Amino acid sequence: MSPSNESAGIDKSYELITRSCMLKTLDLFLALESIWTDLGEKKWAEDNFLLDLPLKWNLSFMCKNRSDDSINDSIIGYIIASQKPGTQNGDMSNVNKIIVDNAYRGKGVGKHLIALYEQASLEQGLKKSQLKALVDNKDANTFYKRLGYDIIDTVNGTDDLIRYLYEKRLRLWI
Repeated sequence: MSPSNESAGIDKSYELITRSCMLKTLDLFLALESIWTDLGEKKWAEDNFLLDLPLKWNLSFMCKNRSDDSINDSIIGYIIASQKPGTQNGDMSNVNKIIVDNAYRGKGVGKHLIALYEQASLEQGLKKSQLKALVDNKDANTFYKRLGYDIIDTVNGTDDLIRYLYEKRLRLWI
């Protein structure tokens, strides 16, 4: 069960991201890239979004702000995740990217995306989750700690930026 909708007043919907959805709405995902790069992260190319990873299309979700005209729905947040390759028993999932539009931060969108991802991971038999956050990204680090993620290591990325590696044993949201 996922947490309650904490962002009253926003007409939004959460959906699984499928490959066909990604192909149709790739421009909406790319529109949020400046949030990612403003944090110091490297911009994802179209190929990054379309890359087939184990269980990616079962573990990735988006949040749309529904307008009166459904043609103009905009993506206000998303999480792209997959099964982490090479883990013992294949029981680890990995958040590759999570973004919430700055205008919707603090309104429960990120928390709900994480809850959907964790629930889907459990349904796929994955018992743990890992994710990384830049050491300097204080908001993200506070958010992940609040959701029960523990820092297990500090790692250097291929971009030479230092990130915390977080891990959490998954449980159902009540």
